[in-house]
Amino acid sequence: MKNLLLSSFAVLVAILLVVACDTTTKLPVSTDDSKEGAELNIPASFLFNTTRLVSLTLDGAGLPGQGALVEVYDADPSAGGRVIHRVFVNSGDKQDARINMPTRLETLWFVTIMANGNRSVQSVPAHGKGINVQVAGGTVLNSPNGLIARYLFNEGFGTEVFDQSGYGTPLNLELGAGVNWIPGRNGVEFTASNSVVRSNVAATKILDELMASGEFTFEVWGTPANTTQTGPARILSISQGTGERNFTLGQGPFGGSGLDMENRLRTSGPGDNNGLPGQVIGGVVSTNETHFVVTFDGTDMSYFQDGALVASVNRAGNLSNWNTGYELLFGNESSLDRGWLGEMYQVSIYNEALDASDIADNFAAGSLIPYLYTFDNPFPADDVFGTLAYEDLWPSFGDYDMNDLVIGYNMVEVTDLDNRIHEIEFRFAIRALGAAYDSGFGIGFPVPYSRVSSVTGARYTEGLISLNPNGTEAGQTNAVVIMWDDSAFEMGKWVNTVNPADHVAEDSLTITVAFDPPLTRAELGNAPYNPFIFIEKDRGREVHLPGFEPTDLADPSFFGTIDDTTDPVAGRFYKSATGLNWAINIPEEVPYPLERVSILEAYLKFQSWAESGGVMDTDWYLDLPGHRDNSKLYIKP
Repeated sequence: MKNLLLSSFAVLVAILLVVACDTTTKLPVSTDDSKEGAELNIPASFLFNTTRLVSLTLDGAGLPGQGALVEVYDADPSAGGRVIHRVFVNSGDKQDARINMPTRLETLWFVTIMANGNRSVQSVPAHGKGINVQVAGGTVLNSPNGLIARYLFNEGFGTEVFDQSGYGTPLNLELGAGVNWIPGRNGVEFTASNSVVRSNVAATKILDELMASGEFTFEVWGTPANTTQTGPARILSISQGTGERNFTLGQGPFGGSGLDMENRLRTSGPGDNNGLPGQVIGGVVSTNETHFVVTFDGTDMSYFQDGALVASVNRAGNLSNWNTGYELLFGNESSLDRGWLGEMYQVSIYNEALDASDIADNFAAGSLIPYLYTFDNPFPADDVFGTLAYEDLWPSFGDYDMNDLVIGYNMVEVTDLDNRIHEIEFRFAIRALGAAYDSGFGIGFPVPYSRVSSVTGARYTEGLISLNPNGTEAGQTNAVVIMWDDSAFEMGKWVNTVNPADHVAEDSLTITVAFDPPLTRAELGNAPYNPFIFIEKDRGREVHLPGFEPTDLADPSFFGTIDDTTDPVAGRFYKSATGLNWAINIPEEVPYPLERVSILEAYLKFQSWAESGGVMDTDWYLDLPGHRDNSKLYIKP
């Protein structure tokens, strides 16, 4: 409400009555005579949307492992692009998603994050209502040099270990009897003498690559169960039985000590098909977590432990005589009589000999791969605040400065790997109150109120709101959460709309709404959902974004009165006779007009945007040349 505060209450009431009774379809008088009484020619279907819903179909064909997290950016990630949405895509599946993206965007960028840390990026035109993306495509950003196979043991269930290298055709492995997933972290435990993880087929991808390059690196993170096992007990092997192998990394040489390590390598030089004589490294085994690495550069076989070189030996010949029919085995021999007991967390295989600095870096990175159980889905973007702005004279029209209540918001959906939403964290900043009317703020959700398990952080000071036990508003069919019932509780009224030099600190609230069971995107819809205010402690006098339905507690006697043309039967909500709005959502934190300055005067492209039905000047709110008159905007210090 935009009338000057007067000391006389009677005069104030008289002014309000005059404004409330003004049924003109023209914009209110502004301080700019050139715009006084100006009308907008707005298409009947226009709802002042600065965002639009787009359907995504994300194809996971070719993804390594169980799947990948896909991040959607509003611009090139390498040039300051921001995440506006996240989706988990299962390997081999197609995942449908729906995002509420700024209408100004013409291109979306997709970054696919594999479990092994590899990332790929691609850009896709954002025209139309549907976008199809092959998420395994794009340019790989950070695939480790020479990586050809990687096993992170972060599946946590089932009997399959996925090759998550992203290189070539995945060589997936099978867990045998006595191999158990380790609770609470990535890894498996070998518990029996016949335990094994194996490919069951020839390790063709690995053998072809290593024989072609003539080099390799085998890298294993693990913890031996004891310092007495020998044979050697096979940690990693490409072999067939106890007498035929290409390579073996083992603990405890045959007839030797379990405190020693032994590496066996077949080459075309001196030695036999069993990889003997082996490289024995004495006294290095403990029952601590250990980083084992063996490299071969075509000349020397080197053993690194915990990031440091321990021993190196010259091995004449090359890998040309390797047997291409051998399988890849962890924890045992193919004959199941050289079992290794212990825990294994990661295995990586490279077609080159990593240098000492790379190995040291890998050791420093550690073995722990956190489970990705949930991820954050932001709106409007990661750590970006949007703007909700309201006029509060509804159903009368005001001065269209859209600063009676200005709210900054960031909404984060906690989402699981099935893309279900468990909870939403709302961060709000009450930025301005250019009004004498009281107001409260709430959000409606298109699900039964019983689907909400809890609401924490909401603020009630006026005794206006009745609650269900779960924190939702009582008397509603669907879930409605009143975030606060008095916008001026901390800041007072008539603040932050006149002189930035008198700026009052913004009122910040963090409110969490949890759901049980979690909601699908189809059930919940998209942020910002259905935000609204209610005016002058009258819970029934709700003001929503244009086109959004009121809640069950809205007072229908206001509909279609004075300047409002709301007609629930016709599906028309919160628009004036000339199609104007009382509220707007902007997916950026933007300055708002000064007191009694129409948004038309402050944002110079607003009129062309509105009159085009949102087709032209979709970036009208951005700080671009010719878009703003900063002298008419409240720009906080």
